[in-house]
Amino acid sequence: MDRAQYEAERFFYHSPVTLYSVSKLFNFNPDVDDEKVDVYRRSLMKILRKRYHVQDNSLTETLTIDQDIEWMTLPANSSLTLHFIFIHGVDMNRIHRVCLATDNDSNSGVLLTSCSHLMANLICEWIEKTFDCQIHPLPISDQFLLQQYKDYLSRSLENDAIADSQLIFSTPTAKPDLRTISVSLPGEDMSQIYRRIQDKDGSSIFNAILQYIHREANLDLNRFKLERVNCGGFVMTTTGKIKFFRQYYTFDQLIDLVFGLLQIALGKMI
Repeated sequence: MDRAQYEAERFFYHSPVTLYSVSKLFNFNPDVDDEKVDVYRRSLMKILRKRYHVQDNSLTETLTIDQDIEWMTLPANSSLTLHFIFIHGVDMNRIHRVCLATDNDSNSGVLLTSCSHLMANLICEWIEKTFDCQIHPLPISDQFLLQQYKDYLSRSLENDAIADSQLIFSTPTAKPDLRTISVSLPGEDMSQIYRRIQDKDGSSIFNAILQYIHREANLDLNRFKLERVNCGGFVMTTTGKIKFFRQYYTFDQLIDLVFGLLQIALGKMI
């Protein structure tokens, strides 16, 4: 395993990431050489040092950084390149992690951040100004969520065990005291459901789960929207937040998932 792949695995398995879509990057070459990396590091550091302290009436957050900014480029496949930015802070040796995944044809991409809200805002600001692009939060459809859950169930059964899962639904009511409903799904029951309809798509799995919940808990959730899945492979929300667990994702499977997120950002996948 080379250094870039090692750092990539550290990034994905380290902590939750937040997703953003990135429009076409101008004057950006996916094959970033050492000279360009040095230019990018200096310009990014300039923004970070300019915004060293940020304060307002509702939030006080101090950003403390030193001179160490690492940039690593990893060609993932013929269509996808991963650019990892690691910013080393002096506050408790914290490392702010960012991954810019770019489509090699369109130069558009998806940004994954594992850092404070302040740092994410500063990095988005730098990318927008440097490459004349626009960055927006990237939501995930419940269909994509369900497909990832189906894939998790399939991989788990290969190991003869499915851990308990939790699905969280948003309610169709505006009542402030009932915004979400959380449903726990025993692993043994999910194994039986999946074995019955494993050749079907994520929507079929979901319908079978809804029938199971209605039968076991007398809850009709057909009008409710799935917004989060907590399982042994990942935690994923429709608002674009993900945490991966190493035991259920090989590196190649992570690359496939990031490629899927890129397709969502490009508007090629729901």
